[in-house]
Amino acid sequence: MADKEQDLASLVAKIEQLEERQTITAKYLLGVKRQLNEFTDKLDKLQQRVEPQQEIEPSLTNSPTPDEGISNDITNFSDEKFKELRITQIFGVYGDMLLLEAYLAEDKSQEAPMTAQEFWRLYCNGQRDFTGINLAGADFGKNSPKDVNLSQANLSGAKLSGKWRGNNFSWANLCGANLCGVDLCLANLRWANLKGTDLSNAYLSSAKLNEANLDAAYLHQANLQFVELEKASLKKANLSKADLTSASLREVNLSEANLSQASLSETTNLSMANLSGANLKAANLRKAKLMRTNLSHANLSQVNLIGTDLEGANLKEANLQQALYNTTTIFPMGFDATQTGAYLIAPGVSLQNANLAGMNLKTLNLSGVNLQEANLAGADLGQVNLSGANLQAADLCRVNLSNANLTGADLQGANLSAANLSSANLTGANLQQAKLSAVNLCYTNLNGATLSEADLRGAKFERTNLEQANLKDAKLDGVMLNNANLNGAIMPDGTTQE
Repeated sequence: MADKEQDLASLVAKIEQLEERQTITAKYLLGVKRQLNEFTDKLDKLQQRVEPQQEIEPSLTNSPTPDEGISNDITNFSDEKFKELRITQIFGVYGDMLLLEAYLAEDKSQEAPMTAQEFWRLYCNGQRDFTGINLAGADFGKNSPKDVNLSQANLSGAKLSGKWRGNNFSWANLCGANLCGVDLCLANLRWANLKGTDLSNAYLSSAKLNEANLDAAYLHQANLQFVELEKASLKKANLSKADLTSASLREVNLSEANLSQASLSETTNLSMANLSGANLKAANLRKAKLMRTNLSHANLSQVNLIGTDLEGANLKEANLQQALYNTTTIFPMGFDATQTGAYLIAPGVSLQNANLAGMNLKTLNLSGVNLQEANLAGADLGQVNLSGANLQAADLCRVNLSNANLTGADLQGANLSAANLSSANLTGANLQQAKLSAVNLCYTNLNGATLSEADLRGAKFERTNLEQANLKDAKLDGVMLNNANLNGAIMPDGTTQE
């Protein structure tokens, strides 16, 4: 039985080795079509470096197939030597030509750097192809070029601002560049080197960054919506507060990356990604796909995992303290979330003193939940069902409760300062001694609600229903109640409004 297991392991290793070879070859095949189209014009200039034309056809005819003549032992080859060997074996003389083109482009990128002024002069004269050009350290100002090809260009240490959307930076070297706030929406950055690059506040929506190197890159508050990052490397990158909504991060390497407070919700795909040791504290992963993702030793404290698919994920020694999950969250087989310190979000549960500040809880059913003295400051509770919930002394300042159902809820002593309660239903709710200064109560239903001793200074009342509400001793300084329905309401002085 042991021999069979060894044979199986050996077979798997060989398959993985072949897949790795195929992946390396595939990368270079992508550039073949463009290269071959250029060879016709350049062939005369290359005659002195290649065999005579009459030898090309026999060489192509007799060139080995992709897997012929390749030694099983590739350990003596560096990655670059192996790539060169594969290209030569697959394409024969044309493989040599491909390598020569690559060497020429590399030599070009190592020439004395072109200044930004010279670049713009050439651009204004109609040049758009800057393949392999050396622009290291150039400061491009806030100009916005269009349809520019900077593939394989050396832009290390360069400064780009303005709009560069849709331009081609594939295989470019942007290591250490300053791209703070730049607009690179729809740009092609496949296989680009962005190691240590500053992309803070950059706009990269729908950009293509497949297999790019973003190790240690600074992407704080970057807009990465709908971005393609499959198989990219972002080891130790800083993505704090970045927006990765609907991004494709399949098989991406985010080990030890900082994703605190990042938004990775809804259709974000992190399947088979490496997030080992990553910091995801307070990140929004609601409804995200993390199937077979490596989250070992990751910090998932206060993370929103509501509706998240974690099937087959590695959660070994991950920190899930105060993370949120519900009955639609899919955990790996055998994983017990109740032992992690995470909060189950469901009707009737006790979340007393829970820290849910800034969480996205919209549209959830939280009827009958005990949230006494809980921290919900800045949370999104739009359209949530909190009917009959206990919210005594809870911190709800700046919370969004628009269109929420709070019928019969107990909000005595709660802090709702600057909250949005527009179009919410608080019929029969208890808001005694609640702090409601600067709250939005437009179109809110407070029929029969108790607002005695509540602080309503600066509150907005527009078509608010206060019928039969109790406002005795409430503070209403600066409040306009002209358009509110006060039929049968008890006013601050104790009189009943007719």
